[in-house]
Amino acid sequence: MAERTVVIDSLSKSHAMTGWRLGWAVGPEALMHHLAHLSLCMLYGSPGFIQDAAVVALESGPAALEEMKAAYRRRRDNLHRQLSQVPTLSVPLPEAGMFLMVDVSRTGATAQDFAFGLLDAERVAVLPGGAFGPQIAGYVRINLGAPDAVLEETGRRMARYAESLQDSGELAEN
Repeated sequence: MAERTVVIDSLSKSHAMTGWRLGWAVGPEALMHHLAHLSLCMLYGSPGFIQDAAVVALESGPAALEEMKAAYRRRRDNLHRQLSQVPTLSVPLPEAGMFLMVDVSRTGATAQDFAFGLLDAERVAVLPGGAFGPQIAGYVRINLGAPDAVLEETGRRMARYAESLQDSGELAEN
């Protein structure tokens, strides 16, 4: 199978290095030769600090990963608990990961309008889910990479904004 197998991986999720676009592929030499040319054209100039960070991440060992997983789990649970108390928000509990998806459709706003309104009113930036496909178009995505206190304040501000939509009569009839 080695001549027909390609393994592609990155540090994006495993080491919380999203956005840094650093990864690798292992496979048959002839294919890797072509892939190297393609990646050179697409990714030319990966900054040195990202390459240095990748070395540290890979050499840190599993203890650092366990600490990071525990921090994300704690942040997820705290923010989930906080936002689940808001009647117009629905917050599925993810099994893992570094993001929390929040269904904002009962606020009466689209995810995009909610995201922009939240930014304007409360100075909290979230990403509309529609960027990830139509099945989550009514959701916004929260990155759990911020410190606990920041995420706690994020929850308060999101709750306040969602309640302001309901109070202003903008709530959709569901």
